[in-house]
Amino acid sequence: VFFTRSDCSFCHVQTPIIKELHSQTGIPVINVSLDSTCMSGYEGEQCITADEEYILEAIRAIGINIVPDLFLFLPKDNQDNSGWVRVSTGSESTATIKRRVRMFFEGVRSASIAGLDGAANSFKDQQRPNATFSTKYNPDYEPGTTFTQPTDTESKQ
Repeated sequence: VFFTRSDCSFCHVQTPIIKELHSQTGIPVINVSLDSTCMSGYEGEQCITADEEYILEAIRAIGINIVPDLFLFLPKDNQDNSGWVRVSTGSESTATIKRRVRMFFEGVRSASIAGLDGAANSFKDQQRPNATFSTKYNPDYEPGTTFTQPTDTESKQ
């Protein structure tokens, strides 16, 4: 979803880049105009204007403050579970946007394979650690250990 305003010069610069992204990846793009005028080439079903309250609510909910703004919309079975992922704000190259989209989907794929999607637990009966550290960022780290949140009594000491 490509959020724009017709008086935004960066939006006009970004429009051909977003069109190129669509032609290279096949990802459908819908232009949501914040001022009722979509970018050139986004007509009909590819153009949504912020004239309706539900569109304005979505814009506020995902925090559109600067245009152009590009999001992936990830629909689910019902609207309450749908998701938005910000890909870029401002003017970005096609290569940069493609890299971010690829990284997102590779992350989703890796999480699914690892069983972090709730379908399976790759740690089986073990407790999943909260975080791990390297000595680069934590000189007190001992290899093979994990960090877990302190209990209430530990944190008060």
